[in-house]
Amino acid sequence: EAEKLLGDVLDKSPSSEPALSIMVNMMLQTNQTAKAIARVERARATAPGDLRLAAGLAQLYIRDQQPQKALDVTNDAKGANNDETILGVRVAALVALQRQAQARDTLQQILKLNPASIPARRQLMALYMQAADYETARNVMKEGLVARPPDYQFYQDYVMIDLKAGGVDAALASAQRLADQDRSFAQATALPGDIYLAADRPAAAVKAYAAAFAAAPSSFLAVRLATAMVRNNQPDEGWQKLV
Repeated sequence: EAEKLLGDVLDKSPSSEPALSIMVNMMLQTNQTAKAIARVERARATAPGDLRLAAGLAQLYIRDQQPQKALDVTNDAKGANNDETILGVRVAALVALQRQAQARDTLQQILKLNPASIPARRQLMALYMQAADYETARNVMKEGLVARPPDYQFYQDYVMIDLKAGGVDAALASAQRLADQDRSFAQATALPGDIYLAADRPAAAVKAYAAAFAAAPSSFLAVRLATAMVRNNQPDEGWQKLV
């Protein structure tokens, strides 16, 4: 009954919201992707300049394993090069098509529009890492550290690049530099433990987290210390840290 009522609304006004979004979600929940695509294609035909519809249609094409159609939509949409959402969908289509170089270029476009975009910067870093271009990956994250206030995820990503490129000692040196450059950002003291844990050295991670926790106790460090203890076959002691 609800689908019929929504269908009547959309037959009269194909791009009507929230009817279109509700209808598409209902169709996706019942694995009717083709019907959802047809609905959004019809809506877009009546409002070709609507970037929201273009992005939604492209996302549906990707979901339906039609990345080339998704890419075509993002390329044809007017104003797409100034819209983060459309550009983000274009990146997804390019990655699905294994066109990583173009995906990286598109992510750079997003960062020109919004240098503080965490998802775009992290994805760009990951693509450079996949290409074993660690120096460029490192520079991408350096720019991110400048573009926004201290962010633990950025710090962690940065030291993980050095872990991959130069090993534990190189990563620890980077972690120390990051901690030294902003001593007010207390979370940076967890980085050595993160490095050891990523390097599958849980005993060293426990020691690093314990030292940081002893210096400045916090729930942030307690959770990490407990996780390392569990990884180090100390589950009882680990759970006690969370009590």
